[in-house]
Amino acid sequence: ALAATAVLALSAWAAWTFAPSPTPPTPPPPAPSVTPPAPVPEAPATPEDAQDTVLSPKAEVRLCHALHQEYREQPGNEALYRETRACYEAFFAKYPTGELDHSTRYAWGEFLYTAGHFEEAFDAYGACVAADPDGKHAQFCAMSRIYAATRVNDTEPGFGEWETKLVAAADELVAKWPDDRAAPSARYSAAYAYYEHGAYDDAAPRLHEVIARDPSPEQRGRAANLLLDIEIRDEDWAGLIALCDAFLATEGVFEADFLIETEAIRDKAARQLP
Repeated sequence: ALAATAVLALSAWAAWTFAPSPTPPTPPPPAPSVTPPAPVPEAPATPEDAQDTVLSPKAEVRLCHALHQEYREQPGNEALYRETRACYEAFFAKYPTGELDHSTRYAWGEFLYTAGHFEEAFDAYGACVAADPDGKHAQFCAMSRIYAATRVNDTEPGFGEWETKLVAAADELVAKWPDDRAAPSARYSAAYAYYEHGAYDDAAPRLHEVIARDPSPEQRGRAANLLLDIEIRDEDWAGLIALCDAFLATEGVFEADFLIETEAIRDKAARQLP
């Protein structure tokens, strides 16, 4: 019923002469775009170092990292994937906790993400944060959890398990790092997840928060466009006019092109009133 209503609303809207609101943007890019991953440590270079892998956890994990680096360069190599996975799994079985836990689980998450195992990567990134919430890779892995959740091939209809996990991960990041440069993207990701699945009552307050707190006029405009689209889909012309007026009354919040489009939307909405 929701889909049918949306189609009817958009069909009516498309008949108007002005350009509709831009198509909602796609979810954020994969995790590696946030910050380049730390260089993977090199494997032992000498026979003495290789022998040390029997005794030293650091030497053992260096072997895993070296395999990981090779797999990043050959992501389709199934034999190399199995060898790298086995190396990390053996390491975690032997050293379930310890000083290397945080950094190794970060590398494990990156490996799983590269391999396309996004559900496992989500859990691995979470384990990295849990191992040391203030550690070097904690913020990166917290954001990477969100990206991994967006990449899961979720066939469950509606707002399901992975949408719930995405929103929870975003809220956790914002609560921990509210002023970090990743926080605006996390806020938008959660809001868009609700919007994308038609949960407009949940999406709207989060989109307003994006407008209030995001430093980017472009991102604020994206959030505002989604709010306008919600009113259009509901055919709430009076609500649409009020929202347009609120946006037009702001100064320095939105880009000029967005305000021009909003003025046109308001004029067309006014013609729909009795």
